[in-house]
Amino acid sequence: FWCICNKLVSLQGAPREVGRDFWCYSNRLTSLQGAPRKIDGHFNCANNKLTSLQGAPREVGKNFSVLKNPKLKSLDGIGKVHGQILSDIE
Repeated sequence: FWCICNKLVSLQGAPREVGRDFWCYSNRLTSLQGAPRKIDGHFNCANNKLTSLQGAPREVGKNFSVLKNPKLKSLDGIGKVHGQILSDIE
């Protein structure tokens, strides 16, 4: 499921489960409310305006990327990730 570079401000209405990857990078998201609960593949929400990971998927089967979200200061709220968490939070 790809919804990249669309100036999205919300994930409301997104599928509840995704059998492969979910890519929502390069939008204007400040929240992950409405994100799928379970993603079997990768979840990429890099390059947004996230301030928290509240509403993040409960389970991601592969990697979870939150790179390039300068207002994000914590990984609190992230669910179970079977791959790597890609972040530039110090």
